[in-house]
Amino acid sequence: MSAPVPLTLPLPPVRLRAAGAHFRDDAAFLASAVAEARLIVAEAHRVVAEAEAESKGEPAAQPAARDVPPRFLSILDVGCGAGRLAYGLIAAEAPIGRYEGVDVMAAPIDWCAQTISPGHDAYQFRTIDVYNERYNPAGAKVATDAALPFDDGSFDLVYAFSVFSHMLTADVRAYLLEFARLLAARGVVMITAFVEDGVPDEAVNPVGYQEIAWGGALHCVRFSRAHVEKMIEGAGLRIGRFDHAAAEDGQSRLILTRWDHDATA
Repeated sequence: MSAPVPLTLPLPPVRLRAAGAHFRDDAAFLASAVAEARLIVAEAHRVVAEAEAESKGEPAAQPAARDVPPRFLSILDVGCGAGRLAYGLIAAEAPIGRYEGVDVMAAPIDWCAQTISPGHDAYQFRTIDVYNERYNPAGAKVATDAALPFDDGSFDLVYAFSVFSHMLTADVRAYLLEFARLLAARGVVMITAFVEDGVPDEAVNPVGYQEIAWGGALHCVRFSRAHVEKMIEGAGLRIGRFDHAAAEDGQSRLILTRWDHDATA
């Protein structure tokens, strides 16, 4: 992708920007958005190229982003908040055929729907009324009973940035199952979460972790790597890459695919 284009869209107000104080700065917010957009598009194209190579009995491809022919992607952004990824995709002129952003918080969704969607038809946003102790304590449904409103196999990429960092095990399992259902055969799931070796399976607001004073409901939920791997495998997904502490606040970044990702799309 070329250099980011100047945005004519107003950025969301600071009060709607989640995921850390560093996103309060406009330049940091947009720069991180563009970097993330480029990363996920390249990853989606890489997985397709490797799957095609495997299906032909060729060595697994490791193409640079510039070597992968662009294709229009369908993206589900779970916990999209005020649309950071959407801003990045638009600024990077990413080849997006469909973007759906969902969140349990109505205010940032309303902002995105009123600010982004009118000039960018491919980008749509909706609120899902699912319970979360931190972000939607009055939610009408629990995650285990709340299917996301999309058809099976609808998305090339499912993205969940700093979502599982505020969820307990039961909800993480429910969302992973939904991601597997919604993912196209050669699709990619990209998530971030607090994941460490040699710790209890699940810990809420662990004292001293990352030298941050965690406080309030589900401010930080940390999982053991073995526990996360078991949840992912149980959902019918597999880990393609694990980058420890590669994302904001020391979260790890995980790239997941379906077990049948080399099937014909």
